[in-house]
Amino acid sequence: MQFYIIQILFIVFLAFCSKMVKNKGITRILFVVSFLFVLIGHAFRDPYSFPDNERYIETFYYCKDCNFKDLLFLPRELGFNLLNFVVVKIYPWHEILYWVISFFIIGIFFKYTWKYSYMPFLSVLIFLCYHTLYYQSLFVLRQHLAQCFIFIALFKYNKSSIKMLCCFVVAFLLHSSAIIFFPYLWFRKLKIKNFFKTMVTIFLLVILFNILIGKVIALFPRFQQYTEVEGNN
Repeated sequence: MQFYIIQILFIVFLAFCSKMVKNKGITRILFVVSFLFVLIGHAFRDPYSFPDNERYIETFYYCKDCNFKDLLFLPRELGFNLLNFVVVKIYPWHEILYWVISFFIIGIFFKYTWKYSYMPFLSVLIFLCYHTLYYQSLFVLRQHLAQCFIFIALFKYNKSSIKMLCCFVVAFLLHSSAIIFFPYLWFRKLKIKNFFKTMVTIFLLVILFNILIGKVIALFPRFQQYTEVEGNN
């Protein structure tokens, strides 16, 4: 907790320094420093102090002695199982897996924050303070990894349907909830200029979503727990 507070105060300090200097080059350096500081706090945490991580660690060490075919029968998505399989073969230490995941999650956030945010340091503070962003990314690993590929698809490959589809597929392999983004490949090409037609289209899409969402969830029994257990996000 103390280090978390130090992180916030340090980002505020860097933001103040950036405001005082008013030099883009120095601001970039300060932003990289903030990235490294947040990354250290995110990567060098104690995994056992957060929920869900114990099961992730069990999966990691199980992959040490399994073969590629066994990945299809593990209780996680294939993409996440494959990530465990690759990392454990390189170095059989679960902290390495968390460092890799942290670098990717924090790196993607900082990359696109710097590129698109008008006030990047403020965006970092929001990221740190908002419960479902920084804190959940410490143990909701698959969802946040999938989210990173969704960000890449939307921000970097928005004009390329094939590259966007590839990112969506990777996200889906990391967490099956990413399937809800696949219709965006078609919706983004719609050009509706009439306000009435726009509202009618949105209304019909909402109805269609409510009809289909139950059937889609039924295809993934593992995902049903998120809708059946009170308090789940």
